[in-house]
Amino acid sequence: MPLILRFQLLVNCVLCSVHLSAAALPSLADQFDSADTVIIGSMEAGHRIPQFDSLAQTAVRDPLELHSAYPCEVTVRVDAVIKSRAGNVRQGADLPVVWYPPFTNCRPGRIGDYRLLNRDALWLLRTEKGVLRALVDNHTAVRPIANFSPEIQRELTKRKDPAEALLYLGLKPGVLIPAARYPLSLVPAEMMPVLGMATFLKILGFIYDGSNAEDRGLISLNMSTFGLCLNWARRFAKSHNEYQEWASGIQFLDPTLEPKLEETQLARLKELHTRDQVIQAWKGDAEAALSYMILLSCRSDAGVAERARQILWEYFGVSATSWSCIPCN
Repeated sequence: MPLILRFQLLVNCVLCSVHLSAAALPSLADQFDSADTVIIGSMEAGHRIPQFDSLAQTAVRDPLELHSAYPCEVTVRVDAVIKSRAGNVRQGADLPVVWYPPFTNCRPGRIGDYRLLNRDALWLLRTEKGVLRALVDNHTAVRPIANFSPEIQRELTKRKDPAEALLYLGLKPGVLIPAARYPLSLVPAEMMPVLGMATFLKILGFIYDGSNAEDRGLISLNMSTFGLCLNWARRFAKSHNEYQEWASGIQFLDPTLEPKLEETQLARLKELHTRDQVIQAWKGDAEAALSYMILLSCRSDAGVAERARQILWEYFGVSATSWSCIPCN
């Protein structure tokens, strides 16, 4: 079986099985690309748009659940601008946004466990006829932020690239992903292609290095689905009853299965003797081949990691000093 198919099957079996509805939900990375304005802000009020107003003709877009029967105008106080092409979108501004929210009567409601009114959230917006509009009319256009501490705000100001800011928000436990849900979240995997695997690992490694033991454990559990951070993930799961059942379904965390998986993976890598063979294993996608070889070079298994580094150097001219792995092994 081609290596890329084996990788995709691993991701599908390990990750998607714990998120059966994931296929129906849009990727945060894809939504970020589609939005022309992305802010962190708090909703202050909402009211129904009068029927005679031209905005009342705005059509519903991509609903996933029960939404208002009419468009609403909500006021969002901007706390941070991630990206924008409009001059009026700035920190401290009150922005009117048109939305069919997933609660009735335009009254500020809840998304999941979070109350929206006066709470920070990531707003993904688009401009339609000069008016800011929610990217889609469901909860995925407004993603609650559990923690927007001064530390996180400072980190965002350092990251001038909007995509880097998104990576930081999506990868840090307890921000866009509630800490308790981080091990099962698909968001980190969605972040991998945003700026390439090397940048993904750099930012996640930075977050890991500055985290407490609890957050390091959460990151390790999430990455264990890719064969990374296995020792730390095992120790963390063993000391946290709430994650033991989930961790028992991860083949890499099974001490009897993991050696066989790594042996098979290493054998597949040793079958690749030219650059063309490596690229063809990824269906001819050279960028994907390079990214996943970098990921494999950070595996907990030393044999797989070393062979991946050899391939990267011999066939792509990429030295292991070009990226850094998460410091969890």
